[in-house]
Order: sequence, then C-alpha cells, then structure tokens
Amino acid sequence: MTIFRHLFRQASVSCSLFALALCGAAQADSYDPATNQLTVDSVMVNGVNYKAVVTIGNIVSASPVTAVLPAQCGSANFTTAIYSAIKPGMTVDQVNAVIGCQFTPSLTVRSTGTIQYQWFVSSPTAGTKFILVFFDATTLLSTRTGSGGF
Repeated sequence: MTIFRHLFRQASVSCSLFALALCGAAQADSYDPATNQLTVDSVMVNGVNYKAVVTIGNIVSASPVTAVLPAQCGSANFTTAIYSAIKPGMTVDQVNAVIGCQFTPSLTVRSTGTIQYQWFVSSPTAGTKFILVFFDATTLLSTRTGSGGF
C-alpha cells in the first residue's frame, strides 16, 4: 500500500500513458476520466498481489487477489512435503493454497469449538488419500492436522 501512496499522493495529473505504465497497466486495466479512477488488474507489493481501484491522489480500494484453485484434488496434492507445510494458525485459504486444491465441502464436520475440513481424492489408480485440518470455530485458524493414504 505504501507504494500506492507514494505514487499517487502527489499526482494531480490526469492519467497518462506514463502513469498507466508506472501502475503496471495491462489490457484489463482501465481509467475513467469522469470519476478520475484507475482500475489496475493486479499489482504486486511486498510479494502480495492486489487488485486496486485508485482515484488519482488517493487509494479507493485495494484487495488481495486470490488464485483460482481446482475444486477437486488429484493424487499429486497429497505428499508428505505438502502435508508438512500446513502449520497451526493458517487460514482455510492458506491451507487451500498449500495443498493446491479446495477442500471438499460435503465432508465438513462442525463440532463444539472446531470445524474440520477435508481435502480428499479417491480413484482406482491413486487409491484414497486425504488431509484433515481442524480449525478453531471462533478464529477460523488451523489448530491441528491428520492424514491418510500417503
């Protein structure tokens, strides 16, 4: 966010080709002269991708861009290295990103104080593999894990 403030704080300039290039404009980027807003498809700041809507001179909004992960897991998503990368205190989105696919919603189990999400694959060639991650129901942060089939 600091880079946006630095780039646009003193900008009283209408959006020019120079400003678009400076912002990292691509085909999906746009500038609306009526509102003085520049919408940037994606900008990376300190290793985090942001989709940003900027009013020249002020940041209107900036939100992290999340990767689109496959809804179904495959055998390659279940390795000891992947399982070991899941740490306490991670969010569901962070665990999804580590595993490389989305959890299976129909296998979600809720109990007092805990939500259990499961990443699962079953096929004749791969067999059945799964990763269980338990989340605190209040903070929605991971507390412990379990696995099987690999």
